[in-house]
Amino acid sequence: MPITNDEQMIMMLGGIASKVIEKVSTDMLFILKGYINDETYTDVPNAWYYNGDKKPTYQFREAFEFTKIENKMKQIVTELFYNWQEMSYDPDTFLHGSPWNGDMRQQLADILNVDGSTGFSNKIRQPYWDDYIKAMFDQNGLTKLFDVYMRQEIGKHGIMITKG
Repeated sequence: MPITNDEQMIMMLGGIASKVIEKVSTDMLFILKGYINDETYTDVPNAWYYNGDKKPTYQFREAFEFTKIENKMKQIVTELFYNWQEMSYDPDTFLHGSPWNGDMRQQLADILNVDGSTGFSNKIRQPYWDDYIKAMFDQNGLTKLFDVYMRQEIGKHGIMITKG
């Protein structure tokens, strides 16, 4: 169906933008979880994991999520957040806590964003969040994701994006 006015164009582009933001958010979360896997979880199995089976629970990795995509005041919005309350805390085993400070779930995102610490293994940890932000913003990772998905979604309407 041909677009005959500005409102139809805005409706079409709004739908495209929502789809693109959903796809980009999914990829961003996948990339972040990769950084967390590589840079915070130590060698497995590891006797220092407190849950008894020497393996991580991966609850920290899964505590990151995006809010539902919403249309607010002519903007399409979603936010990445750390949902620390979804993680378990066990004071008997110090799962996501410590014998000195108790429940550490709320601070864990900052505690694990370290550079050079070996923690409880021989693996030198890297700052997962800092590295993720560099890849997404300083190295244009986010721009590349948007570019790929905008081209795909707009292409479904017979429109080709070219760089000038």
